Amino acid sequence: MKKKLLDYIPKKYKNAVQEFYKDSRGYWLILNDGYILEDYYGAHVIHEDTINDTLKVLRQCVTKEC
Repeated sequence: MKKKLLDYIPKKYKNAVQEFYKDSRGYWLILNDGYILEDYYGAHVIHEDTINDTLKVLRQCVTKEC
C-alpha cells in the first residue's frame, strides 16, 4: 500500500500542515493559519525537490505566530 504524503509528517507538526502535495515542479507544503516559517524564503509555503528536504525545512523552521 502506498503511503500518503501527509503520513510522512511527524505527529508534532501535523497541526501545522494544511496541505502537502507533489506536482511537476516538486513538493509543496502549505502551513495552516497561525504558523510561519522563519529563515525561509516563503512565510507559509515550503517548496523543495524531495520529501526529505521538505521535512527538514519543516522541522527547522515552523513556529507559532504570536
